[in-house]
Amino acid sequence: LVRWRQLEVGQSFGMASASTNRLSRDEYKKQRELEELRKSGAAPAALDEDGRMINPHIPNYISQAPWYLNAGHPSLKHQKADSLPAESDIHRYRRRGLQSNVATVFRKGACQNCGSMTHKASECVERPRKRGAKLTGRNICPDEVIVNVDLSFDGKRDRWNGYDPTTYSEVIEHFERTDQARLEKKTAELEQTPLTGATTTERNSDTDSDNDEPLSDDGDDLKDTGVVIQKRDARTRTTVRNLRIREDRAKYLINLDVNSAYYDSKSRSMRENPHPDAKPDEVTYAGDNFVRANGDVRGFSDLTSFAWESEAKGTADLVHPTAAPSQAEMIYKQHVKERDEARKIKKQAILEKYGGEQSAAKPAILPARQSEVYLEYSADGKVLKGMQPAKQKSKYIEDVYERGHKTVFGSFFRDGKWGYLCCRQLLRNAYCTGPPPEDVPLIPRIVPNSVKRSAASTLAAISDGPTPEQIDAYQRERSRDFDPMAQFLKS
Repeated sequence: LVRWRQLEVGQSFGMASASTNRLSRDEYKKQRELEELRKSGAAPAALDEDGRMINPHIPNYISQAPWYLNAGHPSLKHQKADSLPAESDIHRYRRRGLQSNVATVFRKGACQNCGSMTHKASECVERPRKRGAKLTGRNICPDEVIVNVDLSFDGKRDRWNGYDPTTYSEVIEHFERTDQARLEKKTAELEQTPLTGATTTERNSDTDSDNDEPLSDDGDDLKDTGVVIQKRDARTRTTVRNLRIREDRAKYLINLDVNSAYYDSKSRSMRENPHPDAKPDEVTYAGDNFVRANGDVRGFSDLTSFAWESEAKGTADLVHPTAAPSQAEMIYKQHVKERDEARKIKKQAILEKYGGEQSAAKPAILPARQSEVYLEYSADGKVLKGMQPAKQKSKYIEDVYERGHKTVFGSFFRDGKWGYLCCRQLLRNAYCTGPPPEDVPLIPRIVPNSVKRSAASTLAAISDGPTPEQIDAYQRERSRDFDPMAQFLKS
């Protein structure tokens, strides 16, 4: 009874899985019972299309295939990655120029111009015909052989893909024919020239050439045409270029003394000065080290030394002038600034402890230097003849006397104000009134506590104003210079 039930459930499951309709209630119940039997081992496991058993403990969302795959049988192929198509070998390539058999009649779908089936009329590379192959049916071009080659990543970027090494034999044959023709030409010249005379090739060649090979002169064919050919060294087979201009004197000919600066012929360099005793202004060439010792070379060498010392000491700020030049220069400038400040503080501490500021200061009067300016001086040091010394520039007008004054404004000072010394005027726009009386002192004498403070000088008295008695006394005692009777009353 159990076996029959298993078969019945299996048949119903197969029918339900084969159909895409929704399972009924009884079919779904039978399917669940079959799954329980397979998990417990009472029923055999399901088989896929290849005959392999499917693990019954796999969840349904993994074992069931999506609806769009139309899987009519249980399978797990939808969970496996599709095998990638095999890529072509790197040695395979698309052969170009291969042609197949030629058709005798025009075929439908072929090129209307040439009759080939492998391209369209818009892609045809043949000469446009007045009447195409579609109309004439003659001179039909063969079809191109198109090879589908699926190259890999390396095969697509292979620069030698499709190269046929056998084609290089034509290049070898060309050079062999050229060498044979050159040898025959040289042999004919030797036969025509007497034994004692020199050959045409030897007369045209350089006398100090080190080339002893008869076939190594590649420029014999072009010597009569006037073409300039670079010389080649027979030992190294490399092109030798002379960078020196022939009008300039060579370095080793500047000083012919054997004990002068050493000249390295291999690198064509003379590092020392050939004339060390001459003045720098008179020397046209001071050696190769002169270029290395001027400009920012010294600063760069100091920066490199600082980087080496920092690495040797193992400081926190590691400097690498090649990898990070800007960072290295910034750290070096900060280091120089801190070093100068430390030296300045140390010097100031020594001067405060032991003294010596007077000796360290520069003298006010510098020693006179030699110059080409002609001047004549008097006994007191004034310039009598020659160029007058330049005066110090100022934003104020100098040596200009205004409004009749004999001195400039600012030559007199009193009570915190500037004025004119000639008349002791303190206003800038005042006219000169002549010298003041001799009894008036230049600076007034200030006597402390000369004015007695009255008891009425209080804040209340000032705020209330003057009293009537004070106003009457002021009116009686004040002078009226504009009154014509004032002089009569005084007399």
